[in-house]
Amino acid sequence: LSHLQRWGREDSRGALVTLLPHLGEAEMGLLPQGVELQVHALAANLYASPDGKLFDAVKSDGHVARAEALLVENPDSDARCLLRMAQTAGAFYLGETERVARYSGRVAEALTHVTDPALRLLAEDVCAHEEAIRGETTQATRRFREVAQGAARLGYAFLEARNLAFLAQRRLDEACEPEEALLLVRRAREAAYGGRMARGFSFIFA
Repeated sequence: LSHLQRWGREDSRGALVTLLPHLGEAEMGLLPQGVELQVHALAANLYASPDGKLFDAVKSDGHVARAEALLVENPDSDARCLLRMAQTAGAFYLGETERVARYSGRVAEALTHVTDPALRLLAEDVCAHEEAIRGETTQATRRFREVAQGAARLGYAFLEARNLAFLAQRRLDEACEPEEALLLVRRAREAAYGGRMARGFSFIFA
């Protein structure tokens, strides 16, 4: 449920409320290691979210460290990718050049072993933003389009709307015709409203 709230509705606060009891269980050592790993991986992402009332790089790093220790005996490619996503998001929102450089490309590396289709799309979204930041504009445009298409096939309204909106921005930067960008924005809004998307951070782009 917490995963759905964060990446289906972009409700990070609701996701943390749902996760808190399980964080307490993790602290008391009451959870199987595989479950504890998932709890810390998700917590790392929630504290690395763009919500100013939640963002806490120190807490996010702490959960990453706890999860990394669990990965030694419980290898999990999806959890590892979630950790790389949290580290990259934290670096991006802090805006620290050294931190951004340290984690650059690590989501793409982790992505190669991910099998879950929804997580793959989420990780591809992160990679698209990394490419845009590095000035790899053609690759970023292509990846935003591919993620939007993949999300549409999965019925993943939040991610479809988000990537259509960023695709519209990229195409405007590439001097496309205004009608093309407006069409992309309309499609993004239709996906957002049709999916009853919560008014999260990404909603402003759609």
